[in-house]
Amino acid sequence: MKMRFIFLFIIFITSPGFVNSQENNLDKYIPQSNKAKEYYNNEEMPVNIMSKKNYIFSDLLLLRGIASISYDRLISNRLIIGMGIGSVLYKDLMLSLSLDIINMDNSTGNTIGFTSLFSRGEFNKGLIYINPNIKYIIGDYYNDSYKYVSLDFRKWGFKSKLINNEPAPAIFLPNNTIDFNVYSFNFKYGSRVLFNSKSKLNLFTDIYSGIGVKFYKYSEFQYSYEYDSIMNTYFTYYRKLEDYNIVRPFFLFGFSLGVAF
Repeated sequence: MKMRFIFLFIIFITSPGFVNSQENNLDKYIPQSNKAKEYYNNEEMPVNIMSKKNYIFSDLLLLRGIASISYDRLISNRLIIGMGIGSVLYKDLMLSLSLDIINMDNSTGNTIGFTSLFSRGEFNKGLIYINPNIKYIIGDYYNDSYKYVSLDFRKWGFKSKLINNEPAPAIFLPNNTIDFNVYSFNFKYGSRVLFNSKSKLNLFTDIYSGIGVKFYKYSEFQYSYEYDSIMNTYFTYYRKLEDYNIVRPFFLFGFSLGVAF
């Protein structure tokens, strides 16, 4: 009887340790999916979730005289390709205001420089605006709010009519059309934020800044005063020369508004 009591007592005091050891061994049988879920909930795993793949938006370029629409497409976890297209509606207002600060007047002798041509030119026709670009998402992102770096190319332009501001009548050879074309290569850093709604469309904003290089290509003119013996008067002759180029670095800052789906 005494031996039976001792045996039962030993089993009683050792059974909690036995149960605990069995419970610890069961950890290896927890499904991996549950472990991953627990790991994810602890926020130890980088978050890379993108629920929207298409973006339609407009860069607010009205101060540049441009109305445009752009489309972005997410093609991988981090890579976005895009294309913008539009038209120039009027002369660049920002450039008009900054010509007094930025030295772009390359007039020499009787050659009319960029500043004079731009200010004297009367807007006639806008050209197409295009903007192919590629964006790369940086850092962790969640719920379609992310930061990115971008490389893009922009091309736009317009045609103006050179106005004669001399007292003598003007003769233009071959015509008074000024062709302005702008090409820019830009490196940008941006932040895009979506505002989630119950619909399939989500409004988003995009704020960006960057640096770039612009190439201004335009029709240069040369003028001279010549006497016409038949008309018995002086004329101002404007002769269109070969296209001229100016290269300038620049800083850009912009804002976009659109929808994602």
